[in-house]
Amino acid sequence: MNDHHLFIIIPIVFCAGFGAGIWFGMLLGFSRAAREAAVKLQTNPRPRLAGWCLTAGGGLGLLVSAGTFLSDLHFAQEARPATGTVTEIRSLPNPQNRETTYAPTFRFADETGQAHTVASSLYQSPPAFQVGDRVPVLYLPADAQSARINTFSQMWLLPLLFGILGGVSVVIGQIVLRWPQIRARFQRRSGPVAPV
Repeated sequence: MNDHHLFIIIPIVFCAGFGAGIWFGMLLGFSRAAREAAVKLQTNPRPRLAGWCLTAGGGLGLLVSAGTFLSDLHFAQEARPATGTVTEIRSLPNPQNRETTYAPTFRFADETGQAHTVASSLYQSPPAFQVGDRVPVLYLPADAQSARINTFSQMWLLPLLFGILGGVSVVIGQIVLRWPQIRARFQRRSGPVAPV
């Protein structure tokens, strides 16, 4: 099994485990009072609408995750390796949460010896690099400006985040939509819920 296969398996296992944890936590952790409150919610159509919205939004997130992952995987398979040096750390302040994120600019030489300077578009906080750091680089000979620093966060963080958020949204949406069946299972185990 090579590294590319691991990048496929790790997000899938993580999302599946995270979703299963939420599912079983909902099944095992609800108190009787919470279940009685859920009975009242079933008379309101808004929870089902929220469930469909969460499911649809989560499905869209999973599609974006799959698309970006396949694109990044194709890039990694076609790219050539090189070694670069971080020449600048750019900052991007966010006035809403007063947090500043950082992205590196790096310089590397391709296989012909020609030097290229590339500005990464992935901003992080705290900064993942410092000026002068030596970094592994992947680049396409036909498009050296598309080069990326070959670290997990720079290569795979976006599809992983979209996958996690999408997977969690789908699981929660399905729980909301299937709550009557879940409630019935609780009632079979602990007796009918008393009228309120």
